Amino acid sequence: MLQVVARAHGHVLRDSTPGTAPRPGRQSPRVEIDSSPLYELLLGLLEFGYARAGCSLPGASDWHDTMCARLPADVVSAFDELAPRSWLWNSLLFLAREMRTRRHSVHASQFIEQIRSMDAQSLYEFLIGCREGSRLITPAMVQEAATGNSMARLKIGNALFADEPAEDGELAHFLAMPARRVKDLLLRITNGWYLAILRHEERELAVRLATEARTKRIIGGSSPGRLLRASAIGLHYLPRGTVKSILLVPSIICRPSIVTIRFGQTRLFFYPLPDESRDGEELPEQLVKIHRALADEGRLRILRSLRHTDKTLETLSRELGQSPSSLSAQLIILRDAGLVTLRMDERRMSFELRQSVPSVVFRTLQAYLREPAP
Repeated sequence: MLQVVARAHGHVLRDSTPGTAPRPGRQSPRVEIDSSPLYELLLGLLEFGYARAGCSLPGASDWHDTMCARLPADVVSAFDELAPRSWLWNSLLFLAREMRTRRHSVHASQFIEQIRSMDAQSLYEFLIGCREGSRLITPAMVQEAATGNSMARLKIGNALFADEPAEDGELAHFLAMPARRVKDLLLRITNGWYLAILRHEERELAVRLATEARTKRIIGGSSPGRLLRASAIGLHYLPRGTVKSILLVPSIICRPSIVTIRFGQTRLFFYPLPDESRDGEELPEQLVKIHRALADEGRLRILRSLRHTDKTLETLSRELGQSPSSLSAQLIILRDAGLVTLRMDERRMSFELRQSVPSVVFRTLQAYLREPAP
């Protein structure tokens, strides 16, 4: 299942408390880092889907309008007809990771050709989650659901998004479509996005992402915990025994969120590429982020609510009388400013106030004020 961390998402990735050894008999997960514009292609389509469904983050509506202006009309209409939601991009991100595991040089255009070469029914079943070794969703179950069997559809829905029953209508819409039509629409969407949005920026993007991955490998060295902490800032992740490996993927499109997906025993984190520093920039970026985050009454109430203990998104929603989606957007801003941390394991996500917030705010401003004037 795909989770958007502080959409819900915010973070200091670490696999154990600093200075504390893993529990006896439990191995720390293997941590790797990968980078490719292929992931950006799929994450871009994921974000575009959120925007069209009205679930976008603050400022994303302008981005959505820009993308619509750049995309051919038939690509936008294909997107609306297919109405793909997060579970579909979850499956394609899984396919992208599998392909890059076998052949690291796989790029976006090759990925699209792989989709084109797949049998329509096999692709259809794969997108729904029917994969080799899976016992939760079987081809027979998919066939029954596609012919209107509500019990089969319920079983698929429980496997795909047990905590999101509202998705059932979208799943029913998908299952009512012929496999060939699904494939045609998906190819039109992915190829259209690639040609109109990604292709002209792909080479430069590949260099930026590869540089970030290489830098993080140097910083992390041989320490998985150090690599995690250096990558997904503001996340405190405690992997349980079922997670054997963690994959970190830098991303521009997901900024400032962190997107996380679980595939079997592997958890993926798509973390935001740090902002590029600009020569001659007068104000430090982090100082601006901190004070923008604090300049909102609603975000200040969130900070005050977290002053004694960490809380889940649902608890904050009840206490503050705001919708989870609205709170999630505000928590992203607070995490990106370094004021809130997301605590996450395989069972629970909660948010906590960084105990050093007052000193962080003061030190950041003090350091700027002490700099000589330009």
